[in-house]
Amino acid sequence: MANATAGPAVVISFLLTGVASAAAAFSYAEFAGMIPRAGSAYTYGYAVLGELVGWCIGWDLLLEYTAIVAVVAIGISGYFSFLVEQAGADVPAWMLGAPGTGEGGVVDLFAVILCLLIAFLLTQGIKAAARFETVVVGLKVAVDLLVVVVDTVRGWDAMYVALAEALDAVLVTTDGRLAAASGATCRIEAVTAS
Repeated sequence: MANATAGPAVVISFLLTGVASAAAAFSYAEFAGMIPRAGSAYTYGYAVLGELVGWCIGWDLLLEYTAIVAVVAIGISGYFSFLVEQAGADVPAWMLGAPGTGEGGVVDLFAVILCLLIAFLLTQGIKAAARFETVVVGLKVAVDLLVVVVDTVRGWDAMYVALAEALDAVLVTTDGRLAAASGATCRIEAVTAS
């Protein structure tokens, strides 16, 4: 809806978002200059505003991350269940969503398993999480490159077909007259030159 009614104001909203992001970056840079150790919003809040505010920010971050991981897991679960169904497996309806999200949904089992796997990964330490993230990013880059290569090949094929159809529509005969062509057969029809 907004893309049809916003018009050029979308550019202004992106500029305002950029200014707000820059202000947040400057705030973090100022906090980082005041505190000699690495940290996040919890560390900065604790050092600048006190223990109670730091405690509240820490729990707030934990709740935010939990909600974000759950939402992302639900989205990934939808893709995963689609892939499983495309592979020919019959996925029962009770494990495809929470109650109220679809017919027969009891629990989104794929999302729960993904959340538990992420929680397990985080308990293994920063090195294991960094290794896992490196593998996942490498996989993502490989898939992106595969999409680019396939689209390039298919794109060249599409351009070749379009060129062949364009050339097939109008051919020039050996004596310089234009002739209409149909498929592989060439029916020469005199076209008056104007």
